[in-house]
Amino acid sequence: MKIPRRIPLRPAYWLGQRLRVSVEDFHVDWDGRRIDLTGGQVIVLATLIRNRGRCVNADAVARVAAEHGHALAASRNSLGVQIHHLRRIFARVGAPPFIGTGHGRGYVIPAELPAIDGAEGLSHG
Repeated sequence: MKIPRRIPLRPAYWLGQRLRVSVEDFHVDWDGRRIDLTGGQVIVLATLIRNRGRCVNADAVARVAAEHGHALAASRNSLGVQIHHLRRIFARVGAPPFIGTGHGRGYVIPAELPAIDGAEGLSHG
């Protein structure tokens, strides 16, 4: 069964000019440095960027994974664990906190993040 695509797939998702996420090859860069993430973490991060300003739950993550041809069993608990690891990984490389919690609804990257966006804002590559 083919999943309908609401948003055209992109080879890479950008958060400002500092974070690049490629779902095709699971490549993530922060300030030009490669960050090693699991496939599930890459999908979660891409889903958050793609839905910037809106809460993302486990169902949304599973949909994005399927749209990119990946199977990801996402549950509320597994999403919470992925977010926990992402926050720790990005804190270690000096990134400002950018993943928020929508209590009981999911997780969100706020629409405005001056420390990351600068004057460029969000773009898709």
